[in-house]
Amino acid sequence: MQTDDGTPRLSARRRPPFDVVLVVGAYAVAVALFAPFAVVGDGTFYYDFTRRLVGDGGVVYAYQWGASLWNAPFYVVGHLLGLPHETPVGHATGEPFRDASIAFAGGLAAIGAVLVSRAVVRRLGLPSNALLLLGVLFGTELWFYGVFEPSYTHAVDALAFSVAGYLVVRIWQGSPPLVAGLLGACLACLVSIRYANVAALPGLLLPVVLRRERAVVVNVVIGAAGAAALLVAIPLLLGAGFGDTADFTRGHGAPGSGARGSSAGPGPAAALLIPLRMLFSPERGLFAYAPLCLVGLAGFVLAALRPSANRIPVVGIGVAGLGILWIYAAFGENWRGGGYSYGQRFLTSLTVVTLIGLAELTRRAPRVTAVAVVLCTAWSLFVGLNFAYGWAGVSNQRRNVDDIVRLYASGDRTLPEFARLLAYRVHERFTG
Repeated sequence: MQTDDGTPRLSARRRPPFDVVLVVGAYAVAVALFAPFAVVGDGTFYYDFTRRLVGDGGVVYAYQWGASLWNAPFYVVGHLLGLPHETPVGHATGEPFRDASIAFAGGLAAIGAVLVSRAVVRRLGLPSNALLLLGVLFGTELWFYGVFEPSYTHAVDALAFSVAGYLVVRIWQGSPPLVAGLLGACLACLVSIRYANVAALPGLLLPVVLRRERAVVVNVVIGAAGAAALLVAIPLLLGAGFGDTADFTRGHGAPGSGARGSSAGPGPAAALLIPLRMLFSPERGLFAYAPLCLVGLAGFVLAALRPSANRIPVVGIGVAGLGILWIYAAFGENWRGGGYSYGQRFLTSLTVVTLIGLAELTRRAPRVTAVAVVLCTAWSLFVGLNFAYGWAGVSNQRRNVDDIVRLYASGDRTLPEFARLLAYRVHERFTG
């Protein structure tokens, strides 16, 4: 297309969509105001693998190392550009330190999860807008693990699960053979990022099987086998042992050394309650920290029940999400995700489930859905910022939703005090 004077005119289709620009901009503001650019907790162990991978040393075990592979190029580029970073000291025991490159890696993964989920929704023929994207980013736990704790696996996990969902929809709708191979590779990566994701595989493979195309199945298997072989070869070539975070905290001893807690799982009755506690408990329940996920779940169920040409991939994504939830029934008290975790971090990956549900509700009742998104997102930001900045004399272990509610209900903190605290933190950030 050309203008009247014959110069080329940029097509409107080539401009970044308004909702994408707004979400990226809002996230950048959140990072500028609040991000500590720190590697903390379990993230120090994944960081050690990244260092070993790029040749910067580090005693290393391969534990959920898929996120370390995602971080590696950001680490290399960030250090070449001189982004702020510190030499890790005491990382074997989880001592925090600063490395802005990992913050960029986690942040891009969080944004990527939202944008890929947006692509899924559009392929399903459901409505999407800026408010829904802002909600699924800041109204879930995704924003916290993108801004405050990007060194954890959860933002990368959300991206990988969203990509898997997108590829499943593509395959169901008909796609080139390459897409099936990419899905197989994505599934292998998904498991390497978090081992519990093995429980998502049956759901994600359901549409592939029901498609009843042998070539598609073969390509998925080939892609998965090739990616799995490469993923396993990398730690072997690095001379890394396969272990877990307990191996690091035992002073980098051999995997399996030292005393472990009891490996016995919970009894049947207790195990059945764990998924419910993961969803509803004020201590670490997903819906307590992010009620927008409950709204989204209601909409997702409606989407799965509605007869449509894309019903099967929606059901498959839902079954995958249920698999991730239910596998933790065998983990006993570990469902809490550690004493210092924010919310139900093990379910952070279900970004695409929430957005599909919100899109379905928007199709049915746009105004009511918009109000729910605004209120739930405001609550999640309020809880997240209170958790992040805490208060005198209270550790993270007692910074749950019920503790935060009691803090304000008792008058020990007021909303104006909270606003002043945020203003002070922001002022301190920019003035040193």
